[in-house]
Amino acid sequence: MVKTPPFYQMVFFLLILFIVFDSTFSSAAIYSWEDENGITNFTNDKNAIPKQFRDQSKLILKSKQKTKDFDNQKVVIPLRRSGSILTVSAKINGFLPALFVVDTGATYTTISRETAAKLKINIASSLPTLSLQTANGTTEAPLIKLKAVNIGSVVLNDVMAVILDIGSGFTGLLGLSFLNEFNYSVNPVDNKLILKPLEDPRQEKLIGGHGQKWWQREFSMARGRIQREKMNLENLKILRDRTTDEKSLSLTEKRISKSRINLDYFKNEFKILNNKATLLIAPIMWRQ
Repeated sequence: MVKTPPFYQMVFFLLILFIVFDSTFSSAAIYSWEDENGITNFTNDKNAIPKQFRDQSKLILKSKQKTKDFDNQKVVIPLRRSGSILTVSAKINGFLPALFVVDTGATYTTISRETAAKLKINIASSLPTLSLQTANGTTEAPLIKLKAVNIGSVVLNDVMAVILDIGSGFTGLLGLSFLNEFNYSVNPVDNKLILKPLEDPRQEKLIGGHGQKWWQREFSMARGRIQREKMNLENLKILRDRTTDEKSLSLTEKRISKSRINLDYFKNEFKILNNKATLLIAPIMWRQ
């Protein structure tokens, strides 16, 4: 385990990169966590993290598997059918059992309010919200980030999700915020979900486990979210300036406040992504 003050964090992280990408250490994984003094710590052994910080730790880097093993990385996950609905068993944040409806048309994975309560997620007004079109019309749904979603042997960290009830008996929807991290296919005949890695390291360069297309997609989506929220905020300000009715004005002010929260959130997400790319020394053209 290594503990480093902020001044040396960048140098230390670059040293880790050198070690991880050396072929001798092909199975290396690096975790980070912040202690009670606000100091970031690094380790390659998760069991070395103090118990009180273990749930808050992050897997910040995992080296790619050897290329000869790439063809064996396909994961086939059994689905259950209920009429026309296909569901899959999962775990959220490593402990909470879940039953998701597989929905390739849903932009975001969703969880119910009951599930959010079990995860001890505080649905506060400070959370960003998204306007979603449902069968019952447009609704506002809080946007969160799940620490991890486990399906079969697959674990995906930091999954964007919204809190939205879709019906009793289901945790929510398994949407594209999870599925798009893989080359996925759904076999409705055999009731199977097939997940494959997005990139083949034998054919393209990977940085942080991802190729150029993944990085460009992530940056494009991050910029798009910021731009849409900026436009929404400007339109709301125009609407406010043209409104004279006090009740309508109050509602508009509330929408402006929510839009500002969203914009700050998406700007921070972009900053996190850009910092990650900087630490991993991703080429500038991969961020465009």
